[in-house]
Amino acid sequence: MNYILNTHFMLPIRDSLTGLLNHRAFEFARNIAELNATTRFPLAHVRLSLDGLRQLSLTRGYGCSDQLLRSAAGVFKEIFAGKGCIVARYGGEDFSVLLPGCGLEKALLLSETASVHLEALAATLGIDIRVWFDVSITPPLEGHPHRFGGFRRGWPYLFRRPSRRKIK
Repeated sequence: MNYILNTHFMLPIRDSLTGLLNHRAFEFARNIAELNATTRFPLAHVRLSLDGLRQLSLTRGYGCSDQLLRSAAGVFKEIFAGKGCIVARYGGEDFSVLLPGCGLEKALLLSETASVHLEALAATLGIDIRVWFDVSITPPLEGHPHRFGGFRRGWPYLFRRPSRRKIK
């Protein structure tokens, strides 16, 4: 057992490309945060996905997609900066953010802001991408069961939508 625990904690917790936490560290933090989530102190979870990143890698090379991922990490760190906020690169083109004490409306506003900023930044680099995001709240919102469409990796699935603007 000691060997397993030592091996697990010796694994890297940061993504080498972006410097953000990786999925392993994010899941550890999420599990702890879920235990502390209450109706008075909710936990918002935002997942963001860069649509078009694979096509970008194929057409303009991996250097361009790596630059976009680093830029995305910077934008997400800046927009979601806050007390107790955790931003991670979940893998590939996906990012996850934990927002302790953040309600649904604020989480949606921050997600929309982040997606618009990143799409604008990509447009200045001549890159055409869309940023998709979904937001879930733990514990579930009272009186809004119709808003949950299913479950995604154990989280109540609330919204999945592209940002409102597509910049070309």
